[in-house]
Amino acid sequence: MKTYLMASGALGAITLWGSEMLFWSAPREQVTVVELALTWLAYAVCSAAALSMVLVTGVQGWRAVFLGGAVLGWTIEGVVVATMYDAFPFQVVWTPLAWHALVTGLVVVGIGRVAGRWPMWRRVVTWLVVGVAAGLWASWWPIERGTMPSLGATAAYLVGLGLLVPVGQLVLDRVGHVAVPSRRVLLVAPVILLVGWLVRFVLAPSPLYLVLPLVLAVTWWLMRRWSDDAAGAGLALGGGGGVRTHAPFLLAPVVGAPLAVQLWRAAPEGVPFHIVVALTGVAVSLWLFGRLLLGAARRRVSVNA
Repeated sequence: MKTYLMASGALGAITLWGSEMLFWSAPREQVTVVELALTWLAYAVCSAAALSMVLVTGVQGWRAVFLGGAVLGWTIEGVVVATMYDAFPFQVVWTPLAWHALVTGLVVVGIGRVAGRWPMWRRVVTWLVVGVAAGLWASWWPIERGTMPSLGATAAYLVGLGLLVPVGQLVLDRVGHVAVPSRRVLLVAPVILLVGWLVRFVLAPSPLYLVLPLVLAVTWWLMRRWSDDAAGAGLALGGGGGVRTHAPFLLAPVVGAPLAVQLWRAAPEGVPFHIVVALTGVAVSLWLFGRLLLGAARRRVSVNA
């Protein structure tokens, strides 16, 4: 249970930055310690639910990261904030798959887990590219939010809170391997989210709410098909290398924050770069999800044959 709880908390911290700070680019209003703690708790619970599915099914590697990120995205957007149903069906993919699974999962979490096997120059270049992309993404926010915060506020938001990522990665390094806890422990986070979903469904009944259990069922099936009979073996987190491996991540917010502010000053009305990011993210994430679906179907056919 200890490794499960540590991993859930660390993933909650990492995904908090990837799905909140990186997405919003700058604080929308003053960020309080209480608000930050509650948001981390929400991400930790959703991360725990995703981790439970990964551990029970036995899926490993990048598929565990991507599909676990999808579970995180659908539970955050489908239960915690319930925005997944607003612009149906687009928001079923954007942002659960196209941001939470693709950006937060594969980029922010995933790169950190494999970066220990890379030479230093590759880590540096990778995070510099992510930082430039973060700055370009941020250029669109004035369209929706008007006047944007100062460099100091933006840097505190992206760089200061960005420390959560290497700290979380170091915790995952320490864990190394997540053992499968008892069934009761595995069910706590999913049950909490189930209760939250039922409350929303009862208070505002809509058939669109049924999309959430549907996509989670499909994701569960995918995890089972790609498990390689590893269920019960736990989850290997990979990584390692300590501070030297994870410190270069901070180059991303250090580059992204001033670039974003310069773009806001150069184009105070905003640049619609979000369209490029959204369409690209949707296309790539759907391609990956579709690839997993097709591969899972082929694996089933080959097994039956």
